[in-house]
Amino acid sequence: FADDSKKNVVAAKRKGWRTVLVGFIDRDSGARVETPPEADAHVAKLSDIGALLGVAGPQRLDTTWIHLGLGATALREPPFTNGLDWYDAYARRRESDGADGRLVSMFTFHQSWDSWEVHPEGAEVVLCTAGELTLLQDLQGDILRITLRAGEFAVNDPGVWH
Repeated sequence: FADDSKKNVVAAKRKGWRTVLVGFIDRDSGARVETPPEADAHVAKLSDIGALLGVAGPQRLDTTWIHLGLGATALREPPFTNGLDWYDAYARRRESDGADGRLVSMFTFHQSWDSWEVHPEGAEVVLCTAGELTLLQDLQGDILRITLRAGEFAVNDPGVWH
């Protein structure tokens, strides 16, 4: 079910349908439309639905993230909005997959991070796609430095600060 009305998308999801919200700008107010958790996908325009169905050309992982879910599904996610609200909406959209769901994304960094993060419930794969990077893992107070070059990866296990 595809519609530009959040209310209609919510109603369709309650009926058990797969849903797509169309449009990022509210036609009446001009405000940015946030993706509701009931939307399985959110596209800019109706013609973008082909990409959701896998019938469009190649996609870029740095702009279109993928959710790997139960039943060997691979679902494109709405554009990332650089905030915790995006992750909260993602968690609500995909909560039925539980701990078995995975988000696949790609970032480009031009400088070192100035903070640490941890994923308490799931492992994270860090893949170096170009150049070289040094991954730091805090293993109970001992800092492990892992140098990755293009094509190499490392795993941040659940609960490991990095």
